[in-house]
Amino acid sequence: MPGPMSPAFGTPNTIVSVPLNKRMAMVSMIEEELPHIRLDRQGVAAVNSMTAMYAGQLYSSEPDFVWIMKDGEVGNAANLLEALGGD
Repeated sequence: MPGPMSPAFGTPNTIVSVPLNKRMAMVSMIEEELPHIRLDRQGVAAVNSMTAMYAGQLYSSEPDFVWIMKDGEVGNAANLLEALGGD
């Protein structure tokens, strides 16, 4: 959940994610070791949403981009552009 401060190294509960390639990402927290998991579409959308929350630009090597919309459903690139007010 977003808090009063932006995520940063040293800020409690900050999750750092780094995409390694289009099928793997490295994710870490200072407070605890995270398990190795395989994400489904909903999980990928959740990671994309956390990444995009503080991003100035987004790039996806895939023809579509999944993310979690305000209603909790998985959205696509068209939904994202609509939410951002673009075409």
